[in-house]
Amino acid sequence: MERMKRKEEEFLCRGHILNALSSPIYTAHRHIQTAKELWTTLQEKYRIEEVSNQKFLIGNFMSFKITDDKSIRSNQ
Repeated sequence: MERMKRKEEEFLCRGHILNALSSPIYTAHRHIQTAKELWTTLQEKYRIEEVSNQKFLIGNFMSFKITDDKSIRSNQ
């Protein structure tokens, strides 16, 4: 009984995760069998992407320079 309940919950959880994905991401990840493995895979993929975006933004911020030839006032 407990095993059947766990199997049903696993199926529902995996279904909810897959249902929230866009078509290309769904197609790429639908072969993953367990909800935990699916969640971990998605989390690792998008955490790496997020960190990469943050590094890009921080790099742009760090390269910002104030120069005398540009005004800091708006053009209004």
